[in-house]
Amino acid sequence: MTSLKRRLRVLTVCLVASTVLACSRAEPVGLPAAHAAAIRDSVRATLVGYVNRFDAADWDSVGRFYLDDPGFIWAEDGQIGYHSVKQLRDAFRAFHTSTWTRMEFPDPEILALAPGSASVVTSFRQTVTDSTGRPFTVSGVMMLALLHQPGGWKFVSGHTSTEKPTVGVKPSVGNRKP
Repeated sequence: MTSLKRRLRVLTVCLVASTVLACSRAEPVGLPAAHAAAIRDSVRATLVGYVNRFDAADWDSVGRFYLDDPGFIWAEDGQIGYHSVKQLRDAFRAFHTSTWTRMEFPDPEILALAPGSASVVTSFRQTVTDSTGRPFTVSGVMMLALLHQPGGWKFVSGHTSTEKPTVGVKPSVGNRKP
């Protein structure tokens, strides 16, 4: 097993563990508070850069935020959506240039797992306006596993789950569960 594959597997386990830890907002034992804060700040800056490139529809730049590795997996709503960064980049490029999009991560919870690794759990809201001018919004929750590479933080894997309206209930902020 290659060193990168080993790191990816460890990071995947850490991502699951971080979901549990995020509830307590605890940092992993042994990571100095200043280092954890620096990781969170750096990851937050990466998320801002990602959103800026996404909103600019600069799909080639957006694609560079993902770690191009054979072990890459992106899941969506309970299914493996993409088995490679190439598939994900091709999907981004399929957006027409006449389509406008806006991505928001209003409340990212960033957990520094260890030097060079972090996870993010955040709600997201993506508003897309198609070539006819009709907008629609997709929102939900996104989880990301990140590794720090020579070119900066890279998304190693991730998952998005979109909100589904409850049958018989008009969707609104007041219907969200605590």
